Amino acid sequence: MKKKFSSLDRQTTEICDYQRPDRYRDILSIDKCGHLIPRGSGLSYVAASFGGGAISVGMDKFNRILSFDPSTKLIKVEAGITVGNLQKFLFCYGLTIAVQPGHPNITIGGCIACDVHGKNQTKEGLFDSVIDSLTLFHPSHGEIILSRQHNADIFELTCGGYGLTGIILDVTLRLSDQSQKSVRQYLIPVAGLLETRDAIADQGDAYDFVYSWNDLASQPMGRGFLVGGKLDQEEMLTDWSFSDLNKNQPFFHPSIFRRETAPIINAYYNWNMRRKKNGLLTPIFEFTYPAAKLGFYFSLYGSRGFIEHQVLIPEHAYKSWIFELLKILKNSNETITLASVKAFEGKSNLLRYNGTGYSVSLDMPATPAALNLLNEIDSLDCDHGAIANIYKDSRLTDKVVARQYRNLDVFKQRIACWDPMRRFTSSLAKRIGI
Repeated sequence: MKKKFSSLDRQTTEICDYQRPDRYRDILSIDKCGHLIPRGSGLSYVAASFGGGAISVGMDKFNRILSFDPSTKLIKVEAGITVGNLQKFLFCYGLTIAVQPGHPNITIGGCIACDVHGKNQTKEGLFDSVIDSLTLFHPSHGEIILSRQHNADIFELTCGGYGLTGIILDVTLRLSDQSQKSVRQYLIPVAGLLETRDAIADQGDAYDFVYSWNDLASQPMGRGFLVGGKLDQEEMLTDWSFSDLNKNQPFFHPSIFRRETAPIINAYYNWNMRRKKNGLLTPIFEFTYPAAKLGFYFSLYGSRGFIEHQVLIPEHAYKSWIFELLKILKNSNETITLASVKAFEGKSNLLRYNGTGYSVSLDMPATPAALNLLNEIDSLDCDHGAIANIYKDSRLTDKVVARQYRNLDVFKQRIACWDPMRRFTSSLAKRIGI
């Protein structure tokens, strides 16, 4: 069947061929000639699961728990199960997946394809750190088991491989203890983006989760607060419901976030957050998935949608990068709606968004002025040895990705060896030259 797909940021929309199998035999007998790409919940900011001439293979019906052993803390699930449904099941056993994305409707397969990070990457790592093994299907190779011990090269290529190695059928995950039922939330005021970095470095270890909210639409630029979370034993009634991030819902026209209105919206949000008592007890579901109730947020950007530019800056370059960013913003005709900072600690590998430094997310309306601004920020990133998140920014070009990800050619070569016919592709893959 034909179906219209849009990326979450609304920057890419295509009518594509779509298959939605509900039996393994349907997957195993899938088209032997055409191009394919697996699709989970379709919540990627970019067009990672459709386009490029590929048939999108919907995996949402493969959402079962296949086996579970609380004593070994191992669980085997199908790739189409969502992290929210899985977490709801594990909650009763005092167990958790250590790395959680921002919305509960993201599938486990999607977490692997992007090798997502959670709320505190320095302690948790990326999603591949919780994977024990997985089963991958490729029409030319059949079903194969991947882990760090078996077919390790393809395992490495699949985690953060954007679905380009094949269709993940099932995954065995290593679980962590979590007897705590709630989170105590603390807000630490910061005066700017440099102070945010210092506060994370000085106080980040005191919290189980930490990230920031910074206002770049008002003066002084960058003021805001750290959000710190400490796990707590006190039980709370948990509401497991969430907003559907439906990309085809009606959107306001024009964007609510404009140069004149963004400072007012941010000022209200800042005031509303700061009036809350420090140490306020929060349901663990609500803190783990901050976007769960905020489906309306994306609608506020209007029919043009938005752009999120997330960039990981080496620690030694952070101060210089911030100074240059503020200079660019002062001369820009566009307003960045908000920013958020997280600490990272790891090593960059192939096309994974990882390294040691500070990750800065910038959200803004998708206007011509924003595109000009982001072109300048691309150059700033490259000059400072930073890498932009490929699965967050729909307008990253192949030239920018090649400058920032030095292993891009290695990734291409390894994909070509594994899949010489290039059976798996997408709009994202075509755009960045894979």
